Amino acid sequence: MKKIALILLACCLTSVGSFAQNKFPGSGYAGIGTETPEQLLHIKSTSTESNYGLKIEGFQGFSAGMRLQNNTAVTGKTYSIYSSSDGDFILGDENLQKAKMAIWNTGEFHFDGDVAIGSLSENEGARQLSVNGVTRAGGYECFNGSLDWGQRHFTLQSFSGKARFSIGLLGDESSNSAGANFSIWRYDDDGGFLAQAFCINRKSGNVGIGTAAPSEMLAVNGNIRAQKVIVTTNGWADYVFESSYKLPALDSIAAFIKTNKHLPEMPAAAAVEKDGQDLGEIQKLLLKKIEELTLYTIQLQQENKDLKSRVEKLETSR
Repeated sequence: MKKIALILLACCLTSVGSFAQNKFPGSGYAGIGTETPEQLLHIKSTSTESNYGLKIEGFQGFSAGMRLQNNTAVTGKTYSIYSSSDGDFILGDENLQKAKMAIWNTGEFHFDGDVAIGSLSENEGARQLSVNGVTRAGGYECFNGSLDWGQRHFTLQSFSGKARFSIGLLGDESSNSAGANFSIWRYDDDGGFLAQAFCINRKSGNVGIGTAAPSEMLAVNGNIRAQKVIVTTNGWADYVFESSYKLPALDSIAAFIKTNKHLPEMPAAAAVEKDGQDLGEIQKLLLKKIEELTLYTIQLQQENKDLKSRVEKLETSR
């Protein structure tokens, strides 16, 4: 009988030793798998067969989760983390009525409200998504510049990760002439910067193609091919045919050409090379010169007729 008692006592001591790593005091920290808990509940895995330290299982297909509550009277400070009956991971309010964040069982992320990634504060302003840093996904990256160099853009990349085009803002936001102009940049085959292909000046509204400083509503640094170009202008040169128009004397025109090396009213070569030409105005001036030339030709024809008539009369009178 004593032998049986000793055997039972040894078994009890062995059983107590096996569970000695759990600690459940009347107050203070409790530990599972550890005798030195560091929090109110400290769970430490003692098995290499499982990676899970805690399992919360719902009843007959109902949601399983836990509730996090700040011990204050402020509303909206209580959240619930739970797994729905469909296998979705959800962060919701205290009554499980509204999902703040959810990861569907399909792997999709859903958020109710503004999302901030990085060292952004609540006072950054309402944004559906705020990212403080470079974002890279699916062949593009987003860069948010500094105050001194206000470059904010998306870069579109090839499948190999090389830059192809960038779309965004470019300008110095710290100066009085803050730029922040809309721009499109292009890159070579190796992803190196080539040129600013397109820009819109924020203040003037001027558009530039191949130039970063458009001085007109549309400035193009290169050739243009079009099937039709329409230029509107005020007035036209048909007033030359009015009876009140005084046709310049050819002698005065000859003297002007000798001195200036171009026709009256027409721009000089140096001016065109420097400032270009106004197509509408130059077409109007060219038409004026053509109409004046037509009048000179008509005058010469009339003079030739008069001379021919006089010659015929002289020959008849002989």
